[in-house]
Amino acid sequence: SQIQTFLKVLKSETVQNITSLDELFAWCRDNERTPDDPNVMFCPMHQIDRDRGIITALRIFLTTMKLLSLVEEDVEMLATDSTYKLVWNGYKVLLVGSCDREKKFHPFGIAVTMCEKNQDFEFLFYALKETVKKLFERHIQPTVLLADGAEAIHNGFAKVFTLEKRIMCWAHVKRNVHTRFCRNKHYYHIKNDIDSLQLSITESMFESASKLFIKKWTELDKDFSSYFETTWINSSVNGWFDGRSQSHPITNNALESHNKIIKDLVERKSMPLADFLKNINDAVLQFWSFQRNDIRPDQKVFSKEPNVSLDDFKRGFAWEILGLKVLKQKFGGKTFFFVQRTPKATQASTSTQATTSTQASTSTQATTSTQASTSTQATTSTQPEKRKRGRPPKKNVKEVENKLHEVDTFKPIDKERCKNYIQMLNQCELTLIGRVHFIKELFSFFEQQFK
Repeated sequence: SQIQTFLKVLKSETVQNITSLDELFAWCRDNERTPDDPNVMFCPMHQIDRDRGIITALRIFLTTMKLLSLVEEDVEMLATDSTYKLVWNGYKVLLVGSCDREKKFHPFGIAVTMCEKNQDFEFLFYALKETVKKLFERHIQPTVLLADGAEAIHNGFAKVFTLEKRIMCWAHVKRNVHTRFCRNKHYYHIKNDIDSLQLSITESMFESASKLFIKKWTELDKDFSSYFETTWINSSVNGWFDGRSQSHPITNNALESHNKIIKDLVERKSMPLADFLKNINDAVLQFWSFQRNDIRPDQKVFSKEPNVSLDDFKRGFAWEILGLKVLKQKFGGKTFFFVQRTPKATQASTSTQATTSTQASTSTQATTSTQASTSTQATTSTQPEKRKRGRPPKKNVKEVENKLHEVDTFKPIDKERCKNYIQMLNQCELTLIGRVHFIKELFSFFEQQFK
C-alpha cells in the first residue's frame, strides 16, 4: 500500500535523533579512539556512503577492548549470525565471535549494517582482523566458519580469510527439512536416516553413507532425494555432520542465544539509531565485558582446553575397575578406537559366576527336601488364591522398620585416608598432563586403600 511504501522510504532516508549525516560522521569519529576503560564501547572502523544526502551504505563496527583481547593469534574458527527488529530504520545487527574448547560462545564485536550482502559480512570480518592487528599486533588467520546457509556469509569470509572448512548449523538443516516434508508419509523414516547420516565421523564415511542414502530414497521418493542431494550434499553447506570439525560445535545455538540476550537487554524495542547506539553500549557490550572481568568470581574464561569435571573422574575410576581397554586400528588411512574388556575383568566375572553357582547348588540341595514336602502338602490342601483387583493392602509399619534395620550401613570413613587424598589433590597441577597423572595416582590410591 502507499502507507507502507512511504514508511519504507522514510526509514531509508532519515536517521532519527541524528539530524544529518554530518552528525553521524562526527559520532563515529569521536568514538574511534580506544577508551581508557576496557569495558567501554568504541567504533574502530566505519563506512558510510551517501548519494545526494541519502545513505546508500552504512556499516559500523562496535566492540570493547576486553572483548578484543579474547581474540588470539591461534583462533581457528569464527561464528557469525544476524538479528533484526532492533533499529527503527530497518538496519541489521551482525554478531561475530568464536567458541572455546568447551563449546561456549564468546562475542568479539557487532556491526550495524543496512543489508546482509557480501560486502557487509566482508566489512565485519575485515574490521575484526584489522582492529586486532592494529591494537594488539596479532595476525589472525581463522580457517573454519560456523554459520547458517547464507551464501553472503560464505563469500564474505572467503574474501578476507582462507576458508578450509565450512560448518553448517545442524539445527537449521533439521528445521528446513521439517518445514518442507513434515506432511510426507515417509517423514518418520526420513528423519531417522538423516539423524544416522549426521553421525558420520569422517569425510569418507559421510560420502559413502550419503551415496547409499540417495540410492535408497530415489526409489522411495524422488522429489525428496533430488532436493536433499542438491541442497545439503552436493553444495557448499554440506558440513553438518560430526566429522567435519570434531573440536568445534556443529550447531549455531550458542551464538543465537546471544542474539536473544541482545533483544532481552534492549527490552525488545525497535528504537532509532542514536538510541540503539547508546543502549548497545550501556546494556550489551559493557555487560559482556564485565562478565569476562578478572575481578569477578564467576568470570567467563575462553577455555583452550576441555575442563575435566568430577563426573569425568568418576567415569575414569569406573573404567579402571571394569578393566576396559582401548584398541587402536587403522582403516582406509584413518585411525579408529574401540573399547575391549581386559582378561582381568573377564576372569573376575567368571570367578564370581563360579562362586555364585556353587553357592546356589549347595543351597538348592539343602532346600529341595523341604520344598518337596511343603509343595505336596500345599497341592493337596488348597489351590493358590487369585490376586484381588484394586489397591494393594497397606504394609505393617513394624515390618518395614525391621527391614530397614537389617540393611547394612556404610562403614565410618577413615580420616587419614581423606587427609592423604586431599594432600595428593593439592600437590597435583590440573593441567592436561597433570590430569592424566592425577587419574593414575587416584587409581593406585584406591587400590592400596581398599585391598
